[in-house]
Amino acid sequence: MKNNRLKFSGLSDRQRGFTLVELMIAGLLGLILTAGMIQIFIGSSQTFRVQRAISEVLDKGRTATNFIASEIENAGFGGDGLVASAFATLPNNVVFAAGTADGTGAVDDAIRVQYTGTRDCTGAAIGAPFLVVNTFDVVGNELRCNGQPLINGVESFHILYGVDSDGNGFVDQYMTATRAVASGNTTNVSAIRFEMLVASQQTRVFSEAVSRDYKVLDEPAVNYSDQRLRRKFSATVLLVNTP
Repeated sequence: MKNNRLKFSGLSDRQRGFTLVELMIAGLLGLILTAGMIQIFIGSSQTFRVQRAISEVLDKGRTATNFIASEIENAGFGGDGLVASAFATLPNNVVFAAGTADGTGAVDDAIRVQYTGTRDCTGAAIGAPFLVVNTFDVVGNELRCNGQPLINGVESFHILYGVDSDGNGFVDQYMTATRAVASGNTTNVSAIRFEMLVASQQTRVFSEAVSRDYKVLDEPAVNYSDQRLRRKFSATVLLVNTP
């Protein structure tokens, strides 16, 4: 009997549970580890949102910039053996009489270019006299060409015209469409500079609102305070063709 009681007592000592202090310490460590995992998850989600927004904005901005620059480079082109009888009577490769507009201030600009070809920017076939006329404008934050949306999220689109007033082959100054027309320099435009502000489609890219001023060419600085991501894109294109 004595031996049995001693054996039983020994087993009881080895099977003791945790003390209250040990349980509290274990619980605290668990909470710390859980909080750390949550922070890692939140940080990863934030990084993913930012990277996705950057990719989206860069893709839209670069695509639109390259496309517009290409169309402006074509302005005044009359090759490929095409005979554009109507084109020969036009004074400019940029149409200031219609389509090209100085939005003034926060209102977006528009530009219309023309050249000889068989299809316009929407892919529509152009017949004789093969005069392609493409108009770029912004409606409802959509950059369009001949009414066809190219990209969304364009919050500002402005254009300046490089004028070579003395005919030496160098731009003397950049001016708005309104000034170019008023000063009689529409036929002296030798370069075009455009800039646009593109915003992400995702409205909550950042965890909190970011306040920043953006100035696009001649437009007054505009303040945006929200959680979107924005980037400016610009290009200066020489008009190498003469109508």
